[in-house]
Amino acid sequence: MILKIITVVSGFIFISTIIYLLLKRRLNERHSIYWIAGAAVILAISFFPQILNYLSGIIGISYPPTLLFFSSTMIMVFILLHHSIQVTELQDKVRELAQVLAILRLEVGENNGIKSINAVLTKGEAAVTREEAPPC
Repeated sequence: MILKIITVVSGFIFISTIIYLLLKRRLNERHSIYWIAGAAVILAISFFPQILNYLSGIIGISYPPTLLFFSSTMIMVFILLHHSIQVTELQDKVRELAQVLAILRLEVGENNGIKSINAVLTKGEAAVTREEAPPC
């Protein structure tokens, strides 16, 4: 009985945390749907543990908690794979933006008579003469 209470309270705390992060714009709406669904599954299993017994019987698993650990492990592996793909895409975008920024800074510097890319400062600052330019 105490375990059921702990899992129900944990599920509600989890849902509350997700809603709080969503309201504070710390969590994307697209990702929050998955987390809320996961919290709903936690609550459903905590209210009705027979669901786990039924599903493990259908699949042929003799020990129901094994199904719980296996499914949660597989979900985490897919989440990690998804995030790895997103990180790779973002790294490519950052590299491309850095290259474009370097080209634009060089073009601005050349238009102002500056030969060193390090001498090209951010927008709004005075152009540096060739003598003041730091070495590359």
